[in-house]
Amino acid sequence: MRILAAFAHPDDECFCSGGTLARYTASGAEAMVISATKGDAGQIHDSYRTTRQTLGHTREEELKAACAALGVQHVRCLDYPDGGLSKVDMEKLVKDLLAVLHDFQPDVVLTFGHDGGYGHPDHVAISYATEEAVRRFNSERPQTARLYFAFFPQKEMLLVEELSNWLMTKDLQYRESMDFLKALSIFAEESTMLRYSNDFVDTNWYPPGFCIVEQGEQSNKLYVILSGTVDVMREADAGELQPIARLGVGQFFGETGIAHKQVRNAYVIAQEATTCLEFAYQEPTL
Repeated sequence: MRILAAFAHPDDECFCSGGTLARYTASGAEAMVISATKGDAGQIHDSYRTTRQTLGHTREEELKAACAALGVQHVRCLDYPDGGLSKVDMEKLVKDLLAVLHDFQPDVVLTFGHDGGYGHPDHVAISYATEEAVRRFNSERPQTARLYFAFFPQKEMLLVEELSNWLMTKDLQYRESMDFLKALSIFAEESTMLRYSNDFVDTNWYPPGFCIVEQGEQSNKLYVILSGTVDVMREADAGELQPIARLGVGQFFGETGIAHKQVRNAYVIAQEATTCLEFAYQEPTL
């Protein structure tokens, strides 16, 4: 079996069809991923590794590395404008895709559905262009290539609950690495964007002395510290604050109340300027 995955940007192949590609290449299929753009208009997640001028090359190399991990043998990037795929000459895009189809001769073609996953204009454009290229390709030969669209069912999953329940299996001093925090941040952003989870995810900064969590309030948010330190304090009957723990980068707080569906059992106060990645049930209202 020969599988062609046609998408708009490097990384589309992973969240749309990564599992499918890995499964079938492991079973002996030959696969190719083609990206219509190099993703050079995307967000720069690590400014020490790349700049706006070099981002296209960086993302192309990341695409090759991702495809190697998935077992995909062939990778190709076209040079259409990232963020402007819906405005290009669609006939030229279709012909470029058709040339790839002629060269690779796939049995199966994967791409976005007409909704573009979540409405991204580049995703919508590559969907329609791929569909038309496959239609022309199939009209020229007796054995047709099967076209499959990526589908993203909306889930009721909440990362705030999944993470809280997982954290309850760890001890209070459990700490994650910065690499984990970066990956979690990207995963959370993509999961909510694709409607895989229903959380509201945000990043907030707190000055020294700020009460991030108040004892006795409703538990509706999970925090992980990206920078700074916080003090966990419990208020005694007489009003004194008794120190429980000091937490730093890579440590979570707020999971106990969420996991047990109870009010907060302690204060959490910024000991110094602190930044947190936060998972909430819904977007806060003023």
